[in-house]
Amino acid sequence: MLEILETAKFLGGIAILQGRFRTLKEWAYAGYTFNLLGASASHALYGDPFVKVLVPIIILGFVLASYRQLEDWLGVSKGE
Repeated sequence: MLEILETAKFLGGIAILQGRFRTLKEWAYAGYTFNLLGASASHALYGDPFVKVLVPIIILGFVLASYRQLEDWLGVSKGE
C-alpha cells in the first residue's frame, strides 16, 4: 500500500509542477486533499494525540494556499 501512495504522491507532484494540463493539476490537488484529510481522520479515530491530528491539517493549509496561488496566477475568477 505504501508503494501505491508513494507513486501517487510523486505523480501528483509532477502534475502540479508541469505547465500544461490544468484539469490534471486540479485532480492532483484533490488527491492531496483527500489524502491529508484521511490521514488526519485516521489519527483522530486511532486516538493519537491532538498534535498528530493537527499536522496533516496544517499541511493541508499549505496545499490550499498553493492552490489559491495557482488560481490567482491563472487569472481564474471566483464565482463565475
